Amino acid sequence: MLAVQHCPTANTTYICELQSPGLSPLRVTVSVTIIQDGDTTCPEDSSIAAWNVTKAGHVAQALCPGDRTGMVKRPCGPDGVWGPIHSNCTDAGLLALLLRAQAVLKTTDKVLGMNSSSLWTLAQRQTPSVGSSLLLAVETLAHSLCPQDQPFSFVLPNVQLQSQLLEPTFPANYRVSFPTQPPLQAWIPRHSLAPLRHNRTNVSITSLVLQELDHLLPSNYGQGLGDSLYATPGLVLAISIMAGGQVFKQGEVIMDFGDTDGSPHCVFWDHDLFQGKGGWSDAGCQVQAASASPTTQCICRHLTAFSILMSGHTVPNNPTLELLSQVGLGASILALLLCLGVYRLVWRFVVQNKVAYLRHSALLNMVLCLLAANACFLGAPLLPAGPRSPLCLAAAFLCHFLYLATFFWMLAQALMLAHQLLFVFHQLSKLRVLSLMVLLGYLCPMGLAGITLGLYLPRGQYLSEGACWLDKKGGALYTFVGPVLAIVGVNGLVLTMAVLKLLRPSLSEGPQVEKRQALLGVIKALLILTPIFGLTWGLGLATLLEEVSIVPHYLFTVLNASQGVFILLFGCLMDKKVQEALRKRFCCSQPPRSTLSLATNETYISEHSKGRSKDAR
Repeated sequence: MLAVQHCPTANTTYICELQSPGLSPLRVTVSVTIIQDGDTTCPEDSSIAAWNVTKAGHVAQALCPGDRTGMVKRPCGPDGVWGPIHSNCTDAGLLALLLRAQAVLKTTDKVLGMNSSSLWTLAQRQTPSVGSSLLLAVETLAHSLCPQDQPFSFVLPNVQLQSQLLEPTFPANYRVSFPTQPPLQAWIPRHSLAPLRHNRTNVSITSLVLQELDHLLPSNYGQGLGDSLYATPGLVLAISIMAGGQVFKQGEVIMDFGDTDGSPHCVFWDHDLFQGKGGWSDAGCQVQAASASPTTQCICRHLTAFSILMSGHTVPNNPTLELLSQVGLGASILALLLCLGVYRLVWRFVVQNKVAYLRHSALLNMVLCLLAANACFLGAPLLPAGPRSPLCLAAAFLCHFLYLATFFWMLAQALMLAHQLLFVFHQLSKLRVLSLMVLLGYLCPMGLAGITLGLYLPRGQYLSEGACWLDKKGGALYTFVGPVLAIVGVNGLVLTMAVLKLLRPSLSEGPQVEKRQALLGVIKALLILTPIFGLTWGLGLATLLEEVSIVPHYLFTVLNASQGVFILLFGCLMDKKVQEALRKRFCCSQPPRSTLSLATNETYISEHSKGRSKDAR
């Protein structure tokens, strides 16, 4: 209480000083307003609080009534009329809860900041769910801190909390950003919050970020993440939405994690995994964009504790690899187009018997399938990526089908070769064999691609994150690599059998000379293409493994992108019939007909040479 002996004639400011031995003095400034006779004043009033007589042009203050703490203010107008009341009151119970919450968050901040990994390792050994329980407790606390009247924030080194109140007619998206490392931004689209507006109540959203949490949570990874080694930046975002006193857990959340390196995985902490111990899961979350900038954008369709995982041994985006792949695919497409041009010129010259016709028909279909697949794969990055993009989904399905069809046509060549060598006296008609090859070359890969789509698309494991290609995490990619390696193995067995057959002298009693030469062309092409394709996809399988160096990635990229060049060189241009037809097409001279049969070691001499031999005798 301020006691004044002589009343001043004008407004006066007093300084009250509290002194105590051993402590610095405490000073408080008190302003006293003097009301003279004739001054305009606002009368006493008891609206909400007790308002004393107040001089015009000044603001009166009073304590909040009831069990509320804080102050209420009311201006006195120049005409002596009271203005509106401005309340800054807080419910005492809510204030006590906020103070307790602050104490809990401060304790959590100190726990997260402790360099005590050995202590937590011991605690997790005794109670495996201790880290998950801590996270669940903090999430529950965030649910209870939804604002009632105005937003609030709470910032500590390892704990940051922001709470915001949205009116029933909120016009825009909810956005929040945190100055963390890496930087974090999050927003909830307006359409995701639209169902909450029907209640015509305020919507409160609380966002909580925890840092340095990676050493507290066990390294448990749910289905889809596999047994890989992951690194997390220790950044976890939890969002709580309340409307009408109810907590809502469904909603689309978009998050931008800045400055991330490596291969990111958008995940959330599922407290129910591993018998209640908790674990990371990617269900309902996906990487939307990770290659265009250092920022990783995640989209999750539920409200939980979000974060990102980085594959510990995944080769990051490499511009050199991407350039090699694009250049190689371009060269492959040009080579395949050139192969089609060659067939356009020499087709009727090289298909003069059944075996040659079937062999070149299979090769032509290989060229067409690989050409379409490469063009589709090269154009896929131009499409919007994501499981909701029908164009991206169609591109992935077509690439899967066309690449499989390429290898199934190579298998058709090998099986045709085996049939011609094993069943010399039980031959099928050309039309029937070609029909069987078409069924094998197109129907089987279509069935495999369709089954893969039906199995993995409903699980959200069909498309790779950020790309229009098969996902390797859930196993969709293995439905391509597995059949390819199996076909390479079958071709290897057929070639071994064919070489053994050719080395037997009795073979000369079988197929005719031209047919035998056509079979030799098939064998030579398969002898070269099968090991190359086998090596290519053997390296491709190696790149899917963890702890692999960059070298297999470079080798696989170069070999895979050059398959069209290999087909042009070893499947088309090295064929003797094709060479002879090209010489006939562009040269005037008749090519020699002398050929050496690897099967019978017999030399066939031209008719002109035979005539000269008879004259000599």
